[in-house]
Amino acid sequence: MLNVVTKYGWMTETRYLGPAQVLEVDETENRVLLSLAGLPEGNEAWAQVALAGFPELTPGDTALVIGEDLSALYVIGLLNRKETSAGASKKIALSGGTYATTTGPPWTQKLRILSNRNELLFEYDEETNKARVNLESGDLEFVTHNGNISFTSGREILLQGQSVGVRAQRGDFQVEETTYTGKKLLGKIDGVKLIAERIETAAQSLIEKAKNVYRTVEQLSQLKTGRMRTLVNSTFHFKAKKAFLKAEEDYKIKAEKIHLG
Repeated sequence: MLNVVTKYGWMTETRYLGPAQVLEVDETENRVLLSLAGLPEGNEAWAQVALAGFPELTPGDTALVIGEDLSALYVIGLLNRKETSAGASKKIALSGGTYATTTGPPWTQKLRILSNRNELLFEYDEETNKARVNLESGDLEFVTHNGNISFTSGREILLQGQSVGVRAQRGDFQVEETTYTGKKLLGKIDGVKLIAERIETAAQSLIEKAKNVYRTVEQLSQLKTGRMRTLVNSTFHFKAKKAFLKAEEDYKIKAEKIHLG
């Protein structure tokens, strides 16, 4: 048991060195509300924390306090820690009010970071090993000016939003894209490479524009559609080793001249 020197009276010139119970923690002002021995019941005093590891102080702890009077008290040590349950919450805060907290029993705890408006920003679940970044309002950016950004997953990567745009810049070039929300990204694409085992696209309408399109299919290329229309401004050239055309009803060919052979 730590022995301390205690002097009561609480006159302005009285000095105090002794224990005090922590009643409340104000992390934004780096101070705690204390109940000091010898102080009339119901009266409390605030003290500045002059102690490394300030966020470790919690209500119920017994601190070592020194000061000239009630208006100039300082916490300089921790005498006893309040016994807490396994699922007790721990909290650390920034001066602007954003804070981090842990809750739950060992090995199943959750680490959460919340804004000064109590909005969840980040959460990690120790039991499921799942991490989540969440913003109720505001933007989320990943920026590196002199490096690469890599997203790697052993399973799936899902991008979901009202509109999804891709901009690639190489030299003076970048992607030109107009999303259905009306936002236009100026510039031209110089190079985007997509490698995948399987690609599926589902859309109400699909519009593609390009100056030249080249496709190489090693085996089968199949198109199934309700109706099909091909408009060619100049020449339509069709070449195959073998060609087979079949219509269940009418098959019409219309031209000014038809050459066979």
